[in-house]
Parts: sequence; C-alpha cells; structure tokens
Amino acid sequence: MVTTMKKILVSIIILSLLIVAFSGCSSMRTSKGQYVGMMDKLREQDYDACLEQIEDSKDKFYKEKEKVLFYLDMGMLYHYNGDYVKSNEYLTDAEYAIEDLYTKSVGKAAASMLLNDNALDYFGEDYEDIYLNIFKALNYLHMDNFEDAFVEIRRVNNKLNILEDKYEKIAKQYNESEDKKKEFKIGDNKFQNSALARYLSMLLYKAEGKYDDARIDMAEIEEAFELQPIVYDFSQPEFDGYLDRTDKAQLYFLTFVGNSPEKKANTLWIHTEKDKLIIATSQEVPGESKNLDPKKEANEMISATKSFFDAVIDIVPSKKEETSSSSSGTTKQTEQPSSKSSGSTKKEVVQEEPKQELTTLDIIEWEGMEAGYHFKFPLPYMEKLGTDISRIEVMIDNKQMYKLYPLESLENAAFVTYKIKEPLIYLKTITRTVVKGLLAEQGKQEMVNQVGDNLFGKLAMIATDVAVDATENADLRISHFFPSMAYIGNVSIEPGTHSVRINYFDTNNKLVFSDFMEQKEVSKDGLNLIESYYLD
Repeated sequence: MVTTMKKILVSIIILSLLIVAFSGCSSMRTSKGQYVGMMDKLREQDYDACLEQIEDSKDKFYKEKEKVLFYLDMGMLYHYNGDYVKSNEYLTDAEYAIEDLYTKSVGKAAASMLLNDNALDYFGEDYEDIYLNIFKALNYLHMDNFEDAFVEIRRVNNKLNILEDKYEKIAKQYNESEDKKKEFKIGDNKFQNSALARYLSMLLYKAEGKYDDARIDMAEIEEAFELQPIVYDFSQPEFDGYLDRTDKAQLYFLTFVGNSPEKKANTLWIHTEKDKLIIATSQEVPGESKNLDPKKEANEMISATKSFFDAVIDIVPSKKEETSSSSSGTTKQTEQPSSKSSGSTKKEVVQEEPKQELTTLDIIEWEGMEAGYHFKFPLPYMEKLGTDISRIEVMIDNKQMYKLYPLESLENAAFVTYKIKEPLIYLKTITRTVVKGLLAEQGKQEMVNQVGDNLFGKLAMIATDVAVDATENADLRISHFFPSMAYIGNVSIEPGTHSVRINYFDTNNKLVFSDFMEQKEVSKDGLNLIESYYLD
C-alpha cells in the first residue's frame, strides 16, 4: 500500500511539473508570429498592410511586458508610411516606457537574478533607444520643426554618453545578490559618437546659417570614423561642397536599406570540476564518460513516457504485482550513474573515447562547487541580416547619375552596444542555470530516495528536467523595422522644381527598386533633404 501511495504521489508530481512547464513556457519564449510574411510586404513597401498585421497581432503576440516592442514596431512603420505625427506618438511612448522600465529594472535587478529574462519587461536594446531619436528627429524635419528635431539629436548624444553608467548600476545590483558567486562586470562602450546624428545636426545648422556650428559637426563626423573603426568599418564619405555658399541649391539625400539584426540562441554546456565551471560547446567531457546515443535516448524517453501514462491509468497493482514489486525492490542495482546531470542526459561509464571533442570557451572559478555536474543553457546572440543593396544612385531630371555613400551602420552600432551588457547576460544566465540545476538535482535525488531507481524514479527525473528546460529560453526579443545601413549624398542644382529618381542596385548590379519623385521643390535657402528607404 505504501508503494502504491508513493507511485500516486510521484504521478501527481510528474503531471504537475509537466503542466507547469508547458502552461508557463509560452511566457518564457520570444514570440515572432507577428512577423510571418512581413518581409515580402516590406519589399513591396506595403506599409499599410504591415501596420494592419502588427495591430492585429497586438493582443496575441505582444503582452504587457512587450509594450516597448509594440511601440517601436508601430512607430517605425508609421514613419515609413509617411504619418510622422503617429510615428512620433508611438516612438515617444516607446522612449518613455524604456526609461521607466529601465529604472524599475535597476531597483529589482538583484531580486530578478534567478528569473529568465523572457519573464521580465523588455526595455529595449540600446541601439533601439538611440536610433528612435534619429527617426523622431526626421519626423520633425518632415514637419518643418527644426527646434524639436535639434532636441532629438541632442538626446542621441546624451544617451551615448551614459551607456556605461547605465549598466554599471545594474551590475552593482547583481553584485549585491546573495546568489552571486563571481563579480559582474560590463563590457567597454566603443560607440560614443554617431556620425548620422552629427550629419543631421550639420544640415540643420547650415540651414539656419550657423556655419561655424556646422563645421564643428563635420569635424565630429570625421572623428567618429577615426576613433570608432569597429562601428565605421567602411570609408568615410567626402563632404566637399556640403557647406559651400553658392547661388545654387543644395539637395541632400538620406537613404536607409536592409534589415535590423535578429537575436538567436546558442546552446552551451556547463561542466563542473572542484570549485570551478567549464563552459563548453559540447555536453561530452573527454576521458570521463559518454552520453547515450541521442536517438536511443529519445526512444528511451518516449517509451518511458508511454509506460508512465499506462501506469497512471492502472496505478493500483494486483496482489500478484504487489508481491512481484516487493520482491524486485530488494534486488540490488548493479549499474549506477557515473555522474550527475540536470538535463535528461543519462551517463554511463564506458571505455571508449567520446566522438565529439570538447571545445572549452571559458573557465570560471566557483567556490564550493562539486565535480561531475553537467548543465545546459541557451545564450542569446545577435545575427546580422544586412542588405542585398550594394549601390545607390540618384538621377536628377532623368540625367546624370550621382552616387550615394554609406554613413552609418546601424547594425554595427547594435552589435557594439549589445557588447556592453553581454557579460552581464552571460554571467547571470550561468548563475541562474547552476542554481536551478543544483536545486533540480536535489529534488530528483529526493524522489529517487522515495520511490527507488525504477521507472517511476526515472520518469520523475525526466519530468523535472522538462520543467526546468521549459523555463530556460533565451530572450530573443528585438524590434524588426530598423534599417541596417544609412547612405548619404548631395547635389548642387538650380533652384526650382525637379524630378528625382533614386535607384537601388543589388550585389549582382541588378536594379531592384526605383524611388521616383516627379516634382520636388528645391530652394536656394533652407533644408532640402530627401529621405528614401528600401528595407531588404
């Protein structure tokens, strides 16, 4: 009877763990369903359809903790669609929410050490927070509001100046957590000056007749290229003639191409030695033990799961089964696991060498750690999507071609700013994985002690692993509508009305898109800026 009750108890535990795991895993995963089919709409510049799709996805894919993401997506799409008022409304909502959520995150950073980042409010990537002000400035320029455009550009510079301080505060909170084993440190900030922000500021100063201030911004652009080669890994455009005083009109171009980076996840492994962690790309440890074949392990889990549900249906054994069970319970196990594991990976001692070579990425001193544990964890990283556009040319009145040149790599800026907080994400994920893994090991060992190392014990261990894995998913949230590159150029022409055509060529020198403006009024004074985009 005691054995039967133990089986019932374990069955309830397993079912509870599985229900918790799978009912809660949706809140621990990044939703991307709202972007399905979006690329085709962007190529066709059907921004109305894009907006409708995002709006319709709001309740399904954007939870309250993803409100910043929703604001950013809507704000950028409204900008491309030419509704500059609506765009600024959403981008302003995003900026206020980012600031508010960041402030709250600092206050509860230590308490959130063991929470998956997907369960927390998304307060934006730093490059999103920076470039939303660029697009707010462009919105104001389209509305001939120079004063507010200047305000937005200054905010870009201010945000770049405080990036390190922003994450130093979070690192300080992490270091005050009782779960901390190693000191949290941030990465270096290698992006402190945006050439794109300086370019817009330069044009605004020139339009207002403040040539000395415009020259200062031009010098800042040159310095940005000189001191930040990791961001500006291409040649600096020439600015000859940009600030000339002539009788002709200056027509300036700013074009955006490509797609913003995506976040993806790598699966890494933690192997423990005495007082240290070995971070590796493989779950195998040379010279120690060998995992079961993955196919064999998967089949074993499927078989065990089927047997488990059969057992749940007919949980109370017959007299004969009770006698048999009691008898088999006295049999000594002849095979014991050789190591501990937080995953569903079973270990067996073998003589042969493992097939997969261990690639060690890092070794972390971890006082009090025992040898023999193996934990896996997902770690997010950024992947560039880039652009297929290799050349952009302008035709004025269907005549001479003028080439545009790259000024800013928004995707490079995204990577560089991500590197500031990446060490925090890395160490926090490892800390969370180790703490949860050790707790899971203790729980599994307790269940085995209660019911024995039999089918029910193994199922309980599997269910625990499933529940733990379901709460560990990399945070892949990121906005999808920032471009990857910005190109610029200028043309001196006679004041008046002109037709303007901007041609986009791919890497095969094929014309893939032509942006045509039949009548563009160009004045001798003021700001003549044309913005165009092809998001591919």
